[in-house]
Amino acid sequence: VALAGRSRARVEALRAELEELGHPGAAEMGVLEADSADAGALADVAGRARVLLSFAGPYRKYGIPVARACAEAGTHYLDISGEAAFQREMIDSLHEDAQRRGVCLVTACGYDSVPFDIGTLMCVRGLRKAAGARCKAVTAVLGSAKGGVSGGTLASGIHASANGDFTKYGDPHVLDPGYERTVPAAKPPAAVRYFPFLGRWLAPSVMEKVNQKVVYRTRGLLSSEYGDLEYRESSAVPSRLAGYGMCVALGLIGGVVLRFSSLFYALKLIPRPGEGPSKELRDSGFFNLHVVGEGETAEGEKRFAHAHVGCLPGTGDPGYKLTAAMATECALCLVEQHDALPGITGGVLTPASCFGELLLPKLNAAGIGTSVKVGASPEEAGGHNTDE
Repeated sequence: VALAGRSRARVEALRAELEELGHPGAAEMGVLEADSADAGALADVAGRARVLLSFAGPYRKYGIPVARACAEAGTHYLDISGEAAFQREMIDSLHEDAQRRGVCLVTACGYDSVPFDIGTLMCVRGLRKAAGARCKAVTAVLGSAKGGVSGGTLASGIHASANGDFTKYGDPHVLDPGYERTVPAAKPPAAVRYFPFLGRWLAPSVMEKVNQKVVYRTRGLLSSEYGDLEYRESSAVPSRLAGYGMCVALGLIGGVVLRFSSLFYALKLIPRPGEGPSKELRDSGFFNLHVVGEGETAEGEKRFAHAHVGCLPGTGDPGYKLTAAMATECALCLVEQHDALPGITGGVLTPASCFGELLLPKLNAAGIGTSVKVGASPEEAGGHNTDE
């Protein structure tokens, strides 16, 4: 294992810090130096690795040279990006070359979008295996959770807002294979609504526009299983009023914070890149995601699947500690189980299309539980039992 960054001194300092904290193997970790603007240095780093895991964003600004160096070196690449503009550029410029070389370039390997992508896969396959049904629609609902705000994620959002990427790459099908042939998206449900399956009020999810694109790319890559599945995502809230309050808060973030970020940085109201939640919050965080799949048998009978992906309080902050854990487990899956991977043929892939259900025990090893229940009614599939 090696640590890489654009400053050798800072990477060595990080390694020393890890050693002081007692992390096993820290002293033996290699140190590699490369700047994303230095093609020669990137080629050297990529050439030394079997798998390269990139945490350096905004990816739209820094990511393509790193992914290209990996594709050319025959090195598998993973990142934690939720930036559609970067992901689309990577597909257009590297997907076919990576397929020819059998290289896996896997994006969105953190909290964006592993739980949502894998949870959907669990519903699709659970309905097929247990009930012989095809999944028609999925509703992902983020339940109880605790976590902080990432300065890096905000920086990516600010960069995308300034470049107009939110508008240009806003279509939920923008990452689909054959995107130019995609029909218009279906009309979304009401922003605030009651969801009988879980017995909860739902409000918009700030992550839907990120995760929906990833799930739809999985749908295209696994079209024989997914068909025309529709994906929606929401956050559970205590009441209708709380739902409208969340709508206002999300509007302020998109319309004010991202647009006037310089002022918010100056007033120290938002974290800068490299800043984030305290150690206490990183260690005490958790999340619970409920993915509800609605399916239909060949005879036209309804079936339901309820997948849960989540963890107990104290497992870790989803955006920091658990994102690092999920991305690392994805990398280990590539190293240890490459020949068994569904995505062995390579290309620009998603977590579900690359790792499939092989990732489930890896997530369990990181303290993230996974389960799915299928039934002929919401009650049989665990409806109203949200483990909140």
